[in-house]
Amino acid sequence: MLPVLPLGALADAFAGLSTEATGKRKVDGSLAATRLGSTATEAWANERFRQTMLLVREFRMEWPNMSLLTSDDVESIRWLLDCALFTATQTGHTGDIYDTNPTCWAIWLVQNQHALKAGGWKVESDAAQRVLRFESLYYWLGQQHSRGGNKNLYDPATKKLLKRYKLPFKKMTVPPASENLFKYVKGARRLSNWIYNCQAQMDEHDRPTSMGLAPGIIAQVPPERVAAPPLAAAAAAKRQAAWARVAAARRRRGGSNEAARPMRTAQEDSEDAELTRDVVRAVVHESQHAPPPDATESDEELERSIEEMLEEQQGGGEQQRGMSLEQIEELLMGE
Repeated sequence: MLPVLPLGALADAFAGLSTEATGKRKVDGSLAATRLGSTATEAWANERFRQTMLLVREFRMEWPNMSLLTSDDVESIRWLLDCALFTATQTGHTGDIYDTNPTCWAIWLVQNQHALKAGGWKVESDAAQRVLRFESLYYWLGQQHSRGGNKNLYDPATKKLLKRYKLPFKKMTVPPASENLFKYVKGARRLSNWIYNCQAQMDEHDRPTSMGLAPGIIAQVPPERVAAPPLAAAAAAKRQAAWARVAAARRRRGGSNEAARPMRTAQEDSEDAELTRDVVRAVVHESQHAPPPDATESDEELERSIEEMLEEQQGGGEQQRGMSLEQIEELLMGE
């Protein structure tokens, strides 16, 4: 369950951070070839699949107390991502700037898991609202990336090193300038449409009631703050239990989550596709077999550890503030 943490400092510290990407370059400094204007290929889908899942792995395994995502969340994201990429390649999509990047996709998919379990893009506390903002998730991921060093992913069967990698984090200007906000909205809408079109082809009894991304996620607004209903803890437990029953039923039908919803991306006979299948399966397997969160750690201890981490990573420097989420919301509402 999402931790209720006082992380306002996280979003506030990051509100004006500008790290605009300059594009990929070759060793000699010249710009690398772009896929803009080219038809989506299996190679592009494979790379997008791997990179997004590795970012999701970071959210699942490294978030404090492993409380942001569950193993079922990771499997759900795996399926939605596969759904979107399969649609993109099968429809002959032509690449453009609205394809965004794996960092945006990972954050939107993480946000969407909360929306699915909460019954909409909404939260019941100010702290949860701050945690789930795009800026907060982006800032946390950026701090993980800034630590540098290589990360290792192991084959679940052989226990041998499968992939050594650096976190595939994309630096951007967040929050975006008002003239660039539409790119994020269009990018999220495209991902949502790919997922929706895939889900619409499912059998009626298997089709989810909520299809695509939540509208608020597409609009790039924070989750709506709603009042906790009476017996909120019981209601939250009921939602979690229902989510667990759905996941258990899927496993029973197929023997395993992947058997119930097999991958359709990365099925060609190539080393690149094989690597993609291995990476995705290893991320899901690691998530399923991760140790349970430390139940002995109190909320106060968890809050202190996160705040200490933020102070250490930010170095105590004061950053210039940029466009606030409130201004973004006003811009969206005025369109």
